[in-house]
Amino acid sequence: MKTKVFFLSCIFLWSCSQTQELPQGVLNKEEMIEVLLDVYMAQAKIAKERSIERDSAEVLYRHYQDYILKQRNSDTITFYNSLTYYFEHPEDFEIINEIVLDSLNLRLEKLEAQEDKIKQERDKKRENKTKDAPAIDAQK
Repeated sequence: MKTKVFFLSCIFLWSCSQTQELPQGVLNKEEMIEVLLDVYMAQAKIAKERSIERDSAEVLYRHYQDYILKQRNSDTITFYNSLTYYFEHPEDFEIINEIVLDSLNLRLEKLEAQEDKIKQERDKKRENKTKDAPAIDAQK
């Protein structure tokens, strides 16, 4: 997995070094990757909330998207212009998506490792409490 991320990063850096002029109002690849990562994370948070109706989820997503873009000094027009540009340049969009997916997978692996560590620590504490507890004499 790490080799794949390294390989994709090398491709990404190489492609960024190519002097391809982006139209005005289009995010560069690095900015697009960061925005998409945040957008996908926001979508996942909203999807996790089962009690939210679809139309409410769409409104909430728009708020998340506006916040994400504002944090990145961008706006919805630039974001949609960028999506359109990269849809028209599928080789660039494929690289962006592979990097985004690999980054999301790495985040997931880290979260799963943290959860495992927390579970092991909790189990160890329970085990220690059981060992330290005085034995109850059933014969009394």
